[in-house]
Amino acid sequence: MKLEDQICSLELAKRLKELGVKQKSLFVYGKALEQDAEIELFINFNTPKFFNCRTHSFNYIDKDFYSAFTVAELGEGLGDGIVSGKFRDKYYCFDYKIAEIDWREDNTEANARAKMLIYLIENGLVKI
Repeated sequence: MKLEDQICSLELAKRLKELGVKQKSLFVYGKALEQDAEIELFINFNTPKFFNCRTHSFNYIDKDFYSAFTVAELGEGLGDGIVSGKFRDKYYCFDYKIAEIDWREDNTEANARAKMLIYLIENGLVKI
């Protein structure tokens, strides 16, 4: 599986940050300075460059950085009762304990989970 399929999209990463989700993740979208050279982290949206925050030390040069949450990181944020999986060609995420919560779907599991977390936060169903 490609790494870009295992992290949420930039659009969803921005929304999660707007909602106050702590920006602590293995990967980020943004710009930084490493050893006096500007590098791009997920900034080229057509062909993203991946950057592992845990193996590099750097200084952000742009205040606009966003956590690119992985499937596992999003799973921790969702908590118990939320499940996700693939059915045919889409990934779905839903709460199996509460029937009235709609499911969220996307082409990647990370995005389906991010959409569900956004829904839960926006509706006061999970605290961040």
